[in-house]
Amino acid sequence: MMAKLKRFDLARATVVAIAQHAEIRPVATSEAVGSDSPITRPGPQLPQAIVDTLKAALKDDVLSGGRQSVVVGADDATTLATWLRILADRLGMVAGAEFREAAERIEHTETAS
Repeated sequence: MMAKLKRFDLARATVVAIAQHAEIRPVATSEAVGSDSPITRPGPQLPQAIVDTLKAALKDDVLSGGRQSVVVGADDATTLATWLRILADRLGMVAGAEFREAAERIEHTETAS
């Protein structure tokens, strides 16, 4: 049985930025029932296998439009998209825009086997 994979193209600058931010554990917040302040907790850390895949992709040729092709397992794609959304929220609307866009691109990519 072959693993399900996702292949997606991201802006090369985004792949570089993700690799640079990989060790960050973005803080996720949630509302506590009956509390006036949100609860903060560490978000997911980007697994080293995903970081290694992104760094390997950077060694490949750049596609037209300055995009980089990335292939990861379907579960890793979900993890990466979740991590990108949490990081985007932490950075704010403007600074997090490229990470939010990357998460959407990953989530809308079809899974192949």
